[in-house]
Amino acid sequence: MSLLNINNLAKSRESHWRVNQEFNIKEQYEFKLEDIVIWVKNIAHEKEMKGERFKILELGTKRSDPKIPTNRKNFFKGIKNIEYIMTDYQGGIDVDVVCDLHKINETFKHEEFDLILSFSTFEHLKYPQLVSHNLMKILKVGGRILISTHQTFPLHGYKYDYYRFSREAIKSIFSKKMNFITITSYFTDSCVIIPHNNMNIWNHLAESYLNVFYIGEKINKTPDEYIYDIDNEN
Repeated sequence: MSLLNINNLAKSRESHWRVNQEFNIKEQYEFKLEDIVIWVKNIAHEKEMKGERFKILELGTKRSDPKIPTNRKNFFKGIKNIEYIMTDYQGGIDVDVVCDLHKINETFKHEEFDLILSFSTFEHLKYPQLVSHNLMKILKVGGRILISTHQTFPLHGYKYDYYRFSREAIKSIFSKKMNFITITSYFTDSCVIIPHNNMNIWNHLAESYLNVFYIGEKINKTPDEYIYDIDNEN
């Protein structure tokens, strides 16, 4: 398909979205990383008064390009009383701790972290519910998890590429039965998916996004066994 046709598809779908943007309804608002920084600053100050440290864990931080950092540590630069730990399944630049996220609860203590960050990592997890359960275990009550992963994206490595997620998928993993609540979830970076030539049925007006964003909060102790919330909506 030509670039002109792709642009025309994008314009027609953009017009359609103004009328019907059903899948990208916000939970509350777009809770940007800058807002998380403000939250961290306030909680870290409160902890400092108690003689405690605010601990942040970021997942999948190894640089694929030695010259380009992928971690978000600089967002919290200048905030006192923070301990920032970066982890990946392989050692390398910007990796403090090497561990398999499927077994991360064997590396860190239960209820050790106040904030867990994950950018472009969840799509590479073989068993995301297992990882999520263990992440909830090492998160403190009142702590938060921020996840940015892909809803639509070309296949890529590091080490394997397993999944794509909708808003509902992320929310279902961090469910109320697991003592987790959703603060917000939404899609970002709209895109156009072009079918191959012999695809006869295709809705080019349907919404597509590159990424999905999620923030949730742990409101109580994490159950020892993962509870599947089959009967209820997310």
